Amino acid sequence: EKILELKPNIVITDIFMPGQTGLQLMEKLKGRCDAVFIIFSAYSEFEYARQALIYGAVNYLLKPTKYNELVSVFTSLKQTLDQENFVRIEDHPEPDALISTLQELIQNDYANITLESAANQVYLSPVYVSRLFKQHTGINFIDYVTNVRMKKAAEMISSGKYKIYEISEFIGYSNPNNFARAFKKFFGIAPQDYRHFSNRRQ
Repeated sequence: EKILELKPNIVITDIFMPGQTGLQLMEKLKGRCDAVFIIFSAYSEFEYARQALIYGAVNYLLKPTKYNELVSVFTSLKQTLDQENFVRIEDHPEPDALISTLQELIQNDYANITLESAANQVYLSPVYVSRLFKQHTGINFIDYVTNVRMKKAAEMISSGKYKIYEISEFIGYSNPNNFARAFKKFFGIAPQDYRHFSNRRQ
């Protein structure tokens, strides 16, 4: 259920587990998710490996395994997944639609969103999302998020309904001092001074 809900890129499973085997798990999920499966087991019997390959496993690692082997397997797999994602987007006829989706994600979750979480939601690597976003908007992803946060903060300050520390938390800063520094860097004026200025204009 979690695999179907979270849609991970990679699933690592043992052969023998409580309730069902890893092979049964793979059989149930075949055709229902796009995850890549890796078997990590102490059982070296050929029949297990054969069935795992039939169900789509890309590797069968034997316990205990060496650290260097794990690094090699996952480095290679990451490169493959990144390349697949790159090709998928390069062939996409409407890259602007992807940028619009990313901007909408930011608007809806500016307090918590990160490059990594946004990339996961569009099934791309963070590196590629960062490059694509800068190419099509002229601004870095994180700078765009900061712009949205600061403009939301300015709106809240002008409304007079919230305290500065509350606004800090609302837009994703756990430390009000960090928020104040970021706000002053963006607007050239401290949040408290911005409030006084807004009150005088009103």
